[in-house]
Amino acid sequence: MEITLPIFPDPPTNDLSSTIASEKIRLINFYILGPEGTNIALAAHTWADECGVNDKSRFFYCETPEDSVNSARTITDKSVFPIFVTCAVYNKLANLFFTNTDCNVLFHHYYMRLDNMQLAANCEVENIPENWVIASHPSPKFLVSKLKNRVVNANSNALAAKMCAEELVHACVTTETARKLYKLHTLHSFGSPTMLFLFGTTPHGLKLVSDYDAAKRPEPKIKETRFTNG
Repeated sequence: MEITLPIFPDPPTNDLSSTIASEKIRLINFYILGPEGTNIALAAHTWADECGVNDKSRFFYCETPEDSVNSARTITDKSVFPIFVTCAVYNKLANLFFTNTDCNVLFHHYYMRLDNMQLAANCEVENIPENWVIASHPSPKFLVSKLKNRVVNANSNALAAKMCAEELVHACVTTETARKLYKLHTLHSFGSPTMLFLFGTTPHGLKLVSDYDAAKRPEPKIKETRFTNG
């Protein structure tokens, strides 16, 4: 049986921001972890604003980073650029990278301080009861590892806040934006460390980058050669 092994694409020679700013790109589709209130969503919105492309950017919330990649793959329109966003501490980032070898998962790097990470709840308490259940994304769950409470997984920090607001759990590890959105109380602030966010694209996006790079490259000058007889 013949087996075909994957080959990574060559790194683009052009940067992402100049490509998406091109007039040939009508829309930029960002596929980001939802619901509203995640650090990834904040990073995507902030970066688009810094690049001056907010007017042609659309943001689509996805349940998982894997869903973000799959949704980005559906774009084939030459005037639409697909971007999926992850972060350096995503607990399944290695799997995402090595199972999408035709994409450039680490195309662009963007540093941003996290939206204040915190332990939040529906009510204010001085001491957290040991029978309380805490919702957290698997990546930051270690922030509450010293507590004796049971921790259940949520697909994102914002979803953890939503679960808490719906009283499915007693507390959550979440962001300040999500805490405000779901009207929760801060029990402990972990702070806002700097995080590395990763902007990736699909084979379609890489082709658009390559086409843009080729279009802006100057035509080679042909040197005139003169011959004489005799």
